[in-house]
Amino acid sequence: MTGATPDDELANLVAGGGDIDEDDDGFAAMFVPALVFRVGGWWFSLGPEAVVEVGVLDQLNAVPSLPSHVLGLVLLRNQLVPVIDLAAMLGDVPEGERAQTAPRIVIVGNQEEAVGVRADEAHGIVEISLEPSRTTTEHDFIIGAARWGEHHLQRLDSALLLAAGLEL
Repeated sequence: MTGATPDDELANLVAGGGDIDEDDDGFAAMFVPALVFRVGGWWFSLGPEAVVEVGVLDQLNAVPSLPSHVLGLVLLRNQLVPVIDLAAMLGDVPEGERAQTAPRIVIVGNQEEAVGVRADEAHGIVEISLEPSRTTTEHDFIIGAARWGEHHLQRLDSALLLAAGLEL
C-alpha cells in the first residue's frame, strides 16, 4: 500500500475481512499475517506477499564503493541481489540479544528486482496485531506499529523498502 496512511491501511484491511478481536476493555485489535524478524534490538514485520524467501546469510560478496548500508551482493536464481543493513539505514538501532543461529537474509521483491535484508533472526509468518500509530519517521518505509506477543514491531512497506534498498 504505497503512499497510504496507516489509517487508510487499517480501513482497507477491515474492508478486506481481516480478523478483528475485542479485548476486555473494548479495544478492537486487527490481526494480520506478517513475516516477523529482528535486526539488533528492534523487531520488524513485512506483509507475506512481498517476501520472496528467507534463508541463511552466507556467500555475501563485498563490493567496494557501495553505500555504507549495502553489505554486499548475493546470487539468487541467477540474479545479483544487494543485501542491506537496515540498522545502518535507520541509525541508533540498539544491540539485541545474541542470536542462537547464523544471520538470516530476508529477500523482499518481485520478479524484476529484489533486495535482501540482513536479520539477526526471523520467525516466519505469524499473526500480528496492528496498533494505532501517529509516530512519524524520516524513513518512508516504516509505515506503522504492530505487536507480536511481547514484541513491539515496526511495520515496513515492502515497495518503499525495496526502493530505498536499491538506491545505490
